Formats: sequence, structure tokens, C-alpha cells
Amino acid sequence: MTTDKVRKYITEWSLVVTVSGSFVGRQQELQKASLTADFESCHLYLITTRPRMSIRPDSVQITEHEIRGTLRLQQGESFDEFPFITPHRLTASGKPPFTWKSDWPYEDFRIEDSVGKVMSAGVVGLLHAIIPGWPSVAKVHEILYIGQAYGGSGDRTAWDRLRHHETAQRILAETPPDRQVWMTMASVTDLNVAPEIDPRNPTEKTSEEDDEHTARVLEAVESAEFWEKQAVALGEAGLIRYFQPKYNDRLKYNFPAKKQVSLDQVRDLDLHGLVVEFQGIAVDGIYGTQTINHYSELHFAGFSVHLDKDREVTLTLEATNSAFPTMLPSPPED
Repeated sequence: MTTDKVRKYITEWSLVVTVSGSFVGRQQELQKASLTADFESCHLYLITTRPRMSIRPDSVQITEHEIRGTLRLQQGESFDEFPFITPHRLTASGKPPFTWKSDWPYEDFRIEDSVGKVMSAGVVGLLHAIIPGWPSVAKVHEILYIGQAYGGSGDRTAWDRLRHHETAQRILAETPPDRQVWMTMASVTDLNVAPEIDPRNPTEKTSEEDDEHTARVLEAVESAEFWEKQAVALGEAGLIRYFQPKYNDRLKYNFPAKKQVSLDQVRDLDLHGLVVEFQGIAVDGIYGTQTINHYSELHFAGFSVHLDKDREVTLTLEATNSAFPTMLPSPPED
């Protein structure tokens, strides 16, 4: 083998799976069958809790151009109160004066005009999406469970799974009265591969061999089957290992491990690392768990999937975890 045919350093590839929240709702919203078709790509879900939120009708004042009121977050038997102000355009299609209507426990609302026409209606806990200055503490989701729902032909969505989910029912039964259970539907919204030449890891592979490996990686990752199935499984596993939710058991402490089906193709492709990115930006949510003690709209978790002691951790993996100083530690070998 001549020197000019030897590439001194091999390209290490990390797969980047981006999981994004698409919709947040309570169990009541899950019963609306018409929503299913809108979220066919949501094969992942997070079950979370937040403080119960309400707005007493007598705290609301609706003027010609704005709405003023007080948001209440329940803490045990008391409430933390946050005043809010938001502009409105109700006069464009309704007749003033406008009235805020809500029945106890004041978690749902509607706004009616002077002739009883409903101008707006919804859930207090979702007003953060439209009212500026909504307190950040009201956006925080404590993650209790992460799962996936994917039928053999891809026709099963998170909606289908959650309607009769035993763990969801258990969480609902065990959640304290001052907190409310929420469901976040999520999907894999992006797949990327991050190449890195590691000067600490010399190799005897030729340029041709490295190029062939690169082409094989890109072809596999860009395929529809990989996107729709493999990426979903990897996203679920990475998020469970990273957040370590209270009600998860599988994958909570033993990902990545040497014998896991979700990693078979990744290892066959000789991918060195897995980066799972979670985004709560689209649903304006702040997510986290007490385990990692980190709450944010954006999370990154990096994993070395090969667990080979002779392969160094790449700089990409070292920089992907915002809750820990370095990459998540690998579980002990069997």
C-alpha cells in the first residue's frame, strides 16, 4: 500500500435526530378524533405535569383594546398569582361590551360579546402561546413518561396509543390535585449526520474505503424507512436515557448497551455517535425533569454508540449535553 492511498485519519460520523413537540393538550383533547389526521407524523409523546392554571372571571377586565386579568398557578391549597395584559381585536367582528365567561375550577374560558356570540374559547393553560409576557414558570413541563407509537405500516400514532395507555391512566390517578397532566405529541422533524476528522484516532483505511463508508451512511440515513422507523426508536431511547422520567423503566439506565435492536443498524453503518435534540420551541414549552435538574426549550444529549474503548469521544459528542459537563456515561457492561 503506497503512502498517497492511505488516509491518515478516518471520518467519524454522528447521527443527529431532532425531535420537536407539535401539539400540547389535556386528556380531554385526545378524545377529539378529528385531530388524529392532523398529527399522523406524531409517533412520539411525552406525558408531563404542570401546576393547575386558572383565571377567575372576576379578575378580568376587557376594555376596547386590551384584556387584563390574573393568572393563578395552584401550589397545594394556595395560589401564585401573575397579572397579565394582552391586546385584542374583538371589536373587528363582535359587539362590545365583551364578557369573560368561566365555570369553576376556571381552567377553561370563553369570551362573549353583548349578544352572546362566542368570540374566543379555550384552555387557560394554553394561553401562553398568544399572551405576551406569560410567566415562564407556567410553561414548565415536568416530564413523567416518554413513549412511542408506531404500527407495522406506520399507521399508529401517538393519539391512538395514548387513548388507552395504562401508564397514562396511572399517572392521571397518582398526580396530586394541584397539578394537571398534559400530553405533548412529538415527531422527528430533522435528521442530519455530523462528520468529524479526529486527529487522535489514526487509521490505516484508504481514501476509497472512507468514501465508500460515507456514501453508505448518507444513503441509509436519507431513506424513508430509516426516517420513519429507526429515527423514531433512537429518538425515544435517547430522550428516555437523557431525561430519565419517573414512570419509564426500559432504556432509562441502560442506553446505549451492546445488545439493543434500536442500535443494530447504527452500528452496522459504523456510526460512532448519536445526538438527540429535543425542541419545545414550537409549543412554547420548557421541559425537564428533577433527575437532570435542567429545564429548557432546547436539550441536546450525546451518546457514543459503539462503546469501543479504543475510539475516542469526539468533540461533537462532548459539546452536545447542556445538563451534564460531558457526554452521558455509558452503562456498565454485562
